[in-house]
Amino acid sequence: MDSNHEILQTTYWAMGGFSLSEGREVSYEEFLANKPIFLWLDPFGRLIKFANSNFISHAEMAKPVIYLYPENEEKIKVEVNPRGGITVSEPEYNQGWEVIARPCGQLTEVKTGNAYRYLFICL
Repeated sequence: MDSNHEILQTTYWAMGGFSLSEGREVSYEEFLANKPIFLWLDPFGRLIKFANSNFISHAEMAKPVIYLYPENEEKIKVEVNPRGGITVSEPEYNQGWEVIARPCGQLTEVKTGNAYRYLFICL
């Protein structure tokens, strides 16, 4: 499989590249070297994805995060208004987030150019 294939990129961004065996976030190159997924076409024509158990999704770690997966790359403004306010955010909230969102889930903050996998808030 091509190392730039959308399935691999989406899996990396969704899992956050967090390695259970390493206990840390790994680079995309390390992620690929660990053979994170393989695909199998079963006898019924279904494509089945198997994931390496060394990786875990950030969502499974119970973080309050917002993921964006647009069909095409686009600039998106995200605003939230939680009743109790926001105590911590990543990136900095500043009356909303403005990002360039890509189909693989990568977000680039317009203001700083920094890349993120998700938008994070702590209430």
